[in-house]
Amino acid sequence: MAAYDVIVIGAGNAALAAAVAARDAGAERVLVLEKASEELRGGNTHYSGGLLRIAFNGVEEILRLMPKARELPGFVEGVEAYPAAAFLADLRRMTANRTDPELAEILIANSYATASWMAETGIRFEPAISLGAVRVGGVIKWPKGAIVRAVNEGVGLSRMWFVIAQRKGAEVRYRSAVLRLTQDSRGQVCGVTIRDPHGIHKPIWDQFKEEPFELPPDKPLTLASYAAGPEKVAYVENVAVADRLVDNGDQPHAIDRYLNTRQTGSALGDVLG
Repeated sequence: MAAYDVIVIGAGNAALAAAVAARDAGAERVLVLEKASEELRGGNTHYSGGLLRIAFNGVEEILRLMPKARELPGFVEGVEAYPAAAFLADLRRMTANRTDPELAEILIANSYATASWMAETGIRFEPAISLGAVRVGGVIKWPKGAIVRAVNEGVGLSRMWFVIAQRKGAEVRYRSAVLRLTQDSRGQVCGVTIRDPHGIHKPIWDQFKEEPFELPPDKPLTLASYAAGPEKVAYVENVAVADRLVDNGDQPHAIDRYLNTRQTGSALGDVLG
């Protein structure tokens, strides 16, 4: 069966950036799952202004992202630096100081580097004149930090990302809505369950790796229990005869029974009915 190194949910700006970055980092098989049809793809990015708010220390940094802006009369004279401290102050003001400090630091510290990587990857930028610029005399005045946008706004940004993702070899599946993440017997997220025109699929993690299950020689029994609720949750643990059961906070207290089995699957079937 096919094996995917990375699955990305959604196909907007962040999602396709993640898919492209995964391919650049060496992931061989990257899958993008888009709920919409190909005609309506792109999520909110498609309808956005394609604006990037970034921290920068001078106009030359902005010109590295969009060199042709130097030819625009009044552009260079109107650009004011937007240092990280100013970005953070605006973020705190707009969130009534409820922004997460660690996430804010990551966002701001990487904002210019991210825009630079996008440009190197093939995203083209232009001055965001129609999104807030005002010409005063011969100078273009800008909202702080809001100077750079993708060419043709969100529509252009979305189109460019899809072209880049295709060129990089990422696979995109349309009309594929993700219903839930799936976990293996160890609780590790290993895939997703999707709904597409063919119905609800088995978890895609089944396509990752077929791994035979073998009971450890010193623990020939399987202890299975479950937590009742809107969705039953099964707990499976290998045990030996006379093992003391310890409540570690993960398994529920109500243990159905010991199951002498050679396959966890049959144990789950017995417990869950």
